[in-house]
Parts: sequence; structure tokens; C-alpha cells
Amino acid sequence: ELELLDELIKARFVEMFGEPRSNLFGFDKMMLKDTCKVITGNTPSKAIAEYYGDYVEWIKTDNIVSGLLNPTRAAEFLSEKGVEVGKTVDKNSILMACIAGSIASIGRICVTDRTVAFNQQINAIVPQKYNILFLYVLLKISKDYLTEDINMALKGILSKSKLEKKQFIVPPIELQNKFSDFVRQVDKSKFMNEKVICKFLMEGVKIK
Repeated sequence: ELELLDELIKARFVEMFGEPRSNLFGFDKMMLKDTCKVITGNTPSKAIAEYYGDYVEWIKTDNIVSGLLNPTRAAEFLSEKGVEVGKTVDKNSILMACIAGSIASIGRICVTDRTVAFNQQINAIVPQKYNILFLYVLLKISKDYLTEDINMALKGILSKSKLEKKQFIVPPIELQNKFSDFVRQVDKSKFMNEKVICKFLMEGVKIK
């Protein structure tokens, strides 16, 4: 059901904006660094116990689950001191897995619904000229473009510099907001499915 609802969102996106790479509608195109702030996460030293506690969740790539809009709850938390040396973003930022063992995992994304810290395998994307839900769908649709020049024989990395130089359409914010309203309506249908998936994940049930 989640996959079908995602297809509905994708179809609406293409109807309103076209295929983003070909840009048949002639929207402005800009590098990501000119429309968003990109932040690479880190790992506060494990040798300093004071950096870890219960203050802010420390997200890893396994908390970014395909089909779920928001990150799952992290197993580890940073302390207030840990946050000072870590990297954090607030609600309504994108978290993208940029280091992984397979192309399928690189480019996997979620939208933060709370303040979180995150490790070096994740790049956060903080929108400045985008509606967050429009950007989320745009990046999902653009996964092949994001990963096309990654050489898995060397190491599966989508670096911050490469990510920042990727060019994407920037439609008028009014159109982005209209699309976002549609996504929110569909997400009401997705919400119950996501609650069930999260429950399974918390209980350790494997989802195919």
C-alpha cells in the first residue's frame, strides 16, 4: 500500500513539474548548494563518555527506512556536551544516506520531525528555497541522478561536494506548496501503515 501511495505522489509530481532532469516545463535549475545548506554528520569521540547520554538522538543510516517519511527512533543519544561537538539539524530537514555498501542504500532519505544529531554516513540538507515535502519527493525521484557517478568498486560515497553540485529544478514556491498540500493528503493514508511498520521495527520483526 505504501508503494502504491508513493506511485500516486510520483504521478502527481510528474503531472505538475514533468520529469525533473529533462525539465520540459522550463523551470529554473540551480545547484543544491545555492538552494540548501548541506551538512555532513560526525561521530563524537567514543573515548569521551561524557559525549553520550540522553539529550538528543544520534541518527544512523539504519534509522532512514525506505517508505517512512521520518527517521525511526535512534538507539544512541548524545549528551549536551556531545551535541556541542556533534552535528544537528532541526525539524523539516532532509537526512540522506551518503555512504553505504550498495547503490540501493545510497540516496535513501527521510524528513526530520524533531531535532536530531547524525553520523558521518549522513548528509543533512536544510532547504532555503524549497518546500520540504516538495524537496523530499524531488530527491526521491532523482535517486538515479544522485548515484549515477558513484563507483562502488572504490567505495560507495556520495560526497558533500558532489551532492552540492547536483542541479535540480526550482519551481515557484506557490506550485511547490500546492504539491505539498496533495502530499499531506496522501500521507494521511500512509500514516497508519507507517505506524504498523514502526511497531514491527521496534519489535524486531523483519520486513521484506
